[in-house]
Parts: sequence; structure tokens; C-alpha cells
Amino acid sequence: MDFVALSLFTLTMLLIYWRPFRLPLWVFSTLGAVGVYCLNVVSLGDIWRVWAMVWDSTLTLIGLILLTFALEKLGFFTFLAVLLLRILQSSQMRHIQSISTARFYIFLVLFSAFLSTFFANDGAILILTPLIITLFKAHTTKVFFTPLVVFLLLVSFVSDFASNPFVISNLTNIITAQFFEIPSLRFSTLMFLPQFFVILGSLGFWLVVKRFVPPTLTFTHFQSNISISTIAFCFALLGLLLVGILFAHTLGAPLSSFTLLCVFLALSYGKIKGQLEIFPCLKNAPLSIVLFSLGLFVVVFGLKNGGALQILNDNLSLFVSLSQEWQIVSMGFASGIGSSVINNLPMVMFGNLALADFAPHLQDSMQSLVMAHLLGCNIGSKLTPIGSLATLLWLESLRIHGIHIGFMHYMVVAFVVTLPVLLFALLGLIVGYWIG
Repeated sequence: MDFVALSLFTLTMLLIYWRPFRLPLWVFSTLGAVGVYCLNVVSLGDIWRVWAMVWDSTLTLIGLILLTFALEKLGFFTFLAVLLLRILQSSQMRHIQSISTARFYIFLVLFSAFLSTFFANDGAILILTPLIITLFKAHTTKVFFTPLVVFLLLVSFVSDFASNPFVISNLTNIITAQFFEIPSLRFSTLMFLPQFFVILGSLGFWLVVKRFVPPTLTFTHFQSNISISTIAFCFALLGLLLVGILFAHTLGAPLSSFTLLCVFLALSYGKIKGQLEIFPCLKNAPLSIVLFSLGLFVVVFGLKNGGALQILNDNLSLFVSLSQEWQIVSMGFASGIGSSVINNLPMVMFGNLALADFAPHLQDSMQSLVMAHLLGCNIGSKLTPIGSLATLLWLESLRIHGIHIGFMHYMVVAFVVTLPVLLFALLGLIVGYWIG
């Protein structure tokens, strides 16, 4: 492998881990991209090729995050949370807003999965983190496994774990589906069983969680004042977004066009109703994601140019000799570990390039291996705090609210939770492969 490409990649990742002077992450990925270009590891043509692969996915993610901000300002997510909490309350507890902790756990798993499905893992975490902090503001203590910390960890993990069923559910999904030209309906069909298994696995962890939380939770001063017309408008937006998810590929339209249209309609409605201001909301647009992802992808492309794929190719015969079930498991765990170390954005790009090169040798298992690679990137990335952009957003949000979760505490929980859920998801993929 080319020493310069490997050195620049390693230095870029070290800076992202270390983050000296608390500079934004995009600074380091951009410096890495500039470095690989100036040292002739990548060309302008390579940079243009990377941009062609990621522009629609990046704009889609920006649109989804803006849409979550707009709908949050309109009160839609608070309405959903209050509605579901009231449904889950027992009739004897309705007057004091108390709920069985087991019921609340089930609600939170399903609600997190719903939000990450439609608003991506990043959007789900941006919605749920302040919501949980508001709900449990009376429960804050310095003890680690309080209800507050337990449920903050839960929404963080499930938001990433369950970001599988739709193309828009994760930036990695968008990039991969477009890279391999997988139609949205086909993508969702392949991911249906893994998503089902992920949710079952997440619900199963209640057997562990119940040791750290009381049997009943009480919430105060939590209500929704949203109008019926706004509720109807928000559900109509979700319908339009769903149409875009399912039929953008068929219509030959960029997926980002549907998300940005939804953002425009949500901002316009909020402005007319006097519930939000457009320009302050637009300031929340995570434009730094464009620079961060583009820079990191260029650095990874430089690693590919430096011969990293040739190393994999030299060992391909061992992988091909495995049964297709073991290929799926191996691919999922390799991508998961890689994502946890170098972040799932560069890992998904690197894995996509590798799978594209190896396609002639993989035959009928190709699409299953692509899905296994994605499951590894979406779920396995939670093994470390830097594995996914959603986790970094979550930690930053906690820091703003004065909540600190230590590196080792996070790693212990992540190791216990992530590996079983990833295995469960891959088993779901194998079952789908047998059926299909």
C-alpha cells in the first residue's frame, strides 16, 4: 500500500479522534482532503467522482435535519410523544401522568425506530435527546445508571440500530443504494426482516435495563398544544416524504428534491401560522456535514488509490470459500468493527468500493452482502463514540445540557448491547436470504 495515502488517512483519523483545540470535525477531514490532493494521491477527477456519489445523499440528510427542526417547532413530535404516553398509561394513573417503566421502554424503542425510519438516525437523535432530558429533568443525579442516562443511551442506540428500512433512514443507506443503483422498494424489502429482528433484539434488552430503573415513572408538566390543522398538515408531509422514499427512483428524481420540498412546505406553513421564523431555522442547517463527509470520502478514496483494495483482493479467495451465511456474518462484523474505528461514513464508502470490485466473484449473494455491509455500518458503528455522526451529535447535545457520559462507561454499554443486536440483525438478513 502507498505509504503517503496510508499516512494521511491515519493522521486524519487521529485528528478526528483527538480533535485538538476543539475545532469542528469538518476542519480535519477537509485538511486531510487537501493533503491527499496536494500530494497527488487523488486527482480533481477523483474528487468530482466522490461528489457525484454523495451530493444527493448529503442534501437529503440536510433536508431531513431541517425538517425535524421545523416539525419540532410546530409541536408535532411533542404531540406524538404525549399521545403515545397517554395510550400507554393505565387508567388508574392518568391523573398524575405516571406510566409503567416497561411500557415506557417499549414505547421509546418503537418511537425511536419510527423517527429514525422517517427522519434518519441523526434527525431521531436531535428530536429525542432534548425530549428525554425534558421528561427526566427531575431525575438528574450524578449516579451513572439513572433513568435519565439509561433512556438517553436507549434512544441513542436504537436511533442508529433501527435506521435500516428505508433508503433515507441513514446517510450510509442513501450512499449505498445510489452507488449500487438499488431501487427503494427492493432496498426496503431486503431490510424488512433485519429491521424486525433489530426491534425484537432492542426490546429484549429490557431484561437487563429493568435492573437499573424503578417499576413506575412519573412525568410532570408535559403536554401538547398543537392544533388539529397542524397535526393534519404534518401527517400530510410525512405522506409526501413517503412517496419520495418509495418512488423517487422510479420517477428519476433526486431523493433530496422530495426532502427539500417538504422543508419548504413546513417552513412556509410555520411562517404563516407564526410558529417559526424561516431564517433562524435555516441557521440550523448542518452545512458542515457537506464539508465533513466530502473531505472524509476524498481521504478514503485516496486510501483506495493507494492500494488498500488490492490487499483485500489478495485475500478474497478465503472469503469466497465460506458459505453464503458465513459471508454475511463476516461482512457484517468486519464492517461494524471498521465503522467503529474509522467512522461509518468512510467505512461505507470503502466497503462499497470493495464490493463493487469483487462483484464478479460474489454472484447471487451480492445484494445480501451489500445489506450486511450496511447493517455493520449502521449498527456496529455504535461500538465507539466516534463511530457515527449521530453519536457525535448526541454527545454534543448532552454536553450542552451539562450531562457527561464517560468514554469507558459508553464503551462498556456499547459492547454489551451492540454485538448481540448486530448478530440478531444479520440472522434476520440470513432468514430473508433463505426465503428469497
